[in-house]
Amino acid sequence: MDFIFKQSWKTTSIEGWLSRFSKSKKNEDGRSAKTLAEFCKTNDAEKIIVDILNPIVGDVNSIEAYPEYHTVIDKFGKGRMHDLAIKCNENEVFVGIEAKVNEDFGPSLKSKYNGARKNSNIKKRIDNLLSEYYNGMISIDKNPNMPYQLIYSAVSVLKEPEIKIPIFVILVFHTNKSEEKKVKKNKGKLCDFLQAIKAIKTINNGSAEYYEATLNGKKLNIVYKEIDMVK
Repeated sequence: MDFIFKQSWKTTSIEGWLSRFSKSKKNEDGRSAKTLAEFCKTNDAEKIIVDILNPIVGDVNSIEAYPEYHTVIDKFGKGRMHDLAIKCNENEVFVGIEAKVNEDFGPSLKSKYNGARKNSNIKKRIDNLLSEYYNGMISIDKNPNMPYQLIYSAVSVLKEPEIKIPIFVILVFHTNKSEEKKVKKNKGKLCDFLQAIKAIKTINNGSAEYYEATLNGKKLNIVYKEIDMVK
């Protein structure tokens, strides 16, 4: 698995990626961003990624990994910043990864919409996402507490150009700082989202959950996987 970092990071190694967290003003230990980097440094990271993808794409080759990868969503401002993006099989497969430890999915749909500033395009973005991709499955009135992050993150994977197989992956890392109540609450929010978009469970191999949904006529694969990082 080849890692490709932003030029502005001035690093070509996972060690350099990890060193960035030492410059943070907040304690990054046990949080998702640093834990993701620590996971990528482990010897079995590539095998775990390949094992996740195998049931969907079959053989996996030419893997490239992009930390903090940006996908343009629309014309209404900054797009989606994936915690990690994976491109493989001659770039026909795109994987947008959302990493979690204890962090929740952020503000609800209703609070994000109602809290938008007057000069913000967030209302236009939400209106566009709901009408173009969710087509009545999700609305502010019907699903006010739906996490906004899930709504635009799922669509962002479909927005990556020239991709034949889009996959949205939620990786949950169990660390010595994990709070199981928060992990369980996050899973509940995800299940609410999956139910709302009528996602169908396709595979349960014991270590990951696989779902398929159709948004705006496009098939989206969604995978939920928990990983033990406690040593």
